[in-house]
Amino acid sequence: MRYLSIDRYDEEARDRLSRQFADARPFSHLVLDDMIVADQDEVMGGFPALDWDGWTVLTDSYQKGKRFCSEMELIPSVPRAMLQELNEPAFLKFVETITGTEKLLVDPYLEGAGLHCTGPGGRLSAHIDFHYYKALSVYRCLNVLLYLNPSWQDTDGGQLQLFDKGSTDPEVSVTPRYGRCVIFRTDDQSLHGVAPVLGTTEPRRSMAVYYYTSSESEVFSGGTATYWRTDGPTGLSRGDRARALATKGFVQASRVFAKAAHLTDPNVAKR
Repeated sequence: MRYLSIDRYDEEARDRLSRQFADARPFSHLVLDDMIVADQDEVMGGFPALDWDGWTVLTDSYQKGKRFCSEMELIPSVPRAMLQELNEPAFLKFVETITGTEKLLVDPYLEGAGLHCTGPGGRLSAHIDFHYYKALSVYRCLNVLLYLNPSWQDTDGGQLQLFDKGSTDPEVSVTPRYGRCVIFRTDDQSLHGVAPVLGTTEPRRSMAVYYYTSSESEVFSGGTATYWRTDGPTGLSRGDRARALATKGFVQASRVFAKAAHLTDPNVAKR
């Protein structure tokens, strides 16, 4: 049984999507609707509830209220099959064609990926993803997000936000409606986050897979860390303000050293 629909995109449609991806701003991305073709009740019935004991619950303020599960053996059968389909050769070939990225690799460990769930009041601060994945010695290049929220409205919040570098206002906001799939390039320019989930009784549900390549880009695309945007410490004690400013300085220094390491690496030009 197939859960996702890519067969409807013929060669002409894929060429059109490829141009849209390349031309999108603030960085390359695509938003594809109606990606899920399976029965909605079956799909939603297989997604775990907020109180599922398989969730890892994040408590830091950058990822307030976010739950995730990256362990395939714990994930129920239907969402597990959907995640596997996102990592199958047919879907990889589809993504390679529309993004112009060759020889994509999947992560069997689903580091940071898998099932995601955020309850009311949760959010994901603007950030730039890690680029180099030490566990497999590969380089992250694309994120694929699939949303599972049948009755979601714009007023429920939780939009995926894409930012131009240096801006605090999103250039693109994507409402996480059911069956919507977002594919975007991830590097040191792809600043993105999730707006606060507002007055809804339903959690924000999604699944995510990240794709990699074996070769580093000749252009610096980020280091091993996730870099969170700090929008200026407010409402903090004097000591916490000092710590926040110090953190911002260390993050900036870390990025400088990571870029310097890339530029001086004698193997980069040979890749």
